[in-house]
Amino acid sequence: MLSPQQIRDFERFAHLLDEKLNLIPLDFMLGFFVTSVINRWLKFFDNIGYIDNIALMTAAYVRGNDERSRKMRRNIVRYCVLSQALVFRDISMKVRKRFPTLDSVVAAGFMMSHEKAKLDEIHYRYDKHWMPFQWALAICDDARQHQKIASDWLQQKVCEEIKRFRTNMANLYNFDWVPLPIMYAQIVVLGVHLYFFVCAISRQHILSDEAPNKSKVNN
Repeated sequence: MLSPQQIRDFERFAHLLDEKLNLIPLDFMLGFFVTSVINRWLKFFDNIGYIDNIALMTAAYVRGNDERSRKMRRNIVRYCVLSQALVFRDISMKVRKRFPTLDSVVAAGFMMSHEKAKLDEIHYRYDKHWMPFQWALAICDDARQHQKIASDWLQQKVCEEIKRFRTNMANLYNFDWVPLPIMYAQIVVLGVHLYFFVCAISRQHILSDEAPNKSKVNN
């Protein structure tokens, strides 16, 4: 039990904390953190990359009904999907479990055995996700030289779409490489805990008649 003096001291302390509670910028911290998380998620979603545009443009601009033309169209799309699968293996645990090795990627039909051998021959200290994009662009150049693509402008349109898809994959990789600073989450957690700790004291019901911050209790 508290003495009358201790009760008055607690009431004054609770009143002081209640007056200073607004000094904790909880709205700003939560708003900034939530906005950062949502914006990051939206950008991540926007950059997932859908192969439809490349497939449609390849089907429209790479002409020919012969076997070589069909292989060109198929390989351009397949190489882009292959790069996407290689990137997803590094940023998604579910995709990594589905394709734990490059052999599993070959078994799924995204890559041929000789293409895997080409990747293995490249001794590069960084990731080699972008090589299939180079192969796709090389096919576009070959298709133009053999008049499978009618003009340089159409070739440029297909190449730009491939480069845009590649940029999306690079953005996804960068998002995974550089996460939100852990300091943001730590500051928000600290701020929320501090706010509710102060509230646990400042929002106590004050029943003394002499207290300036006496709580209003409905009868």
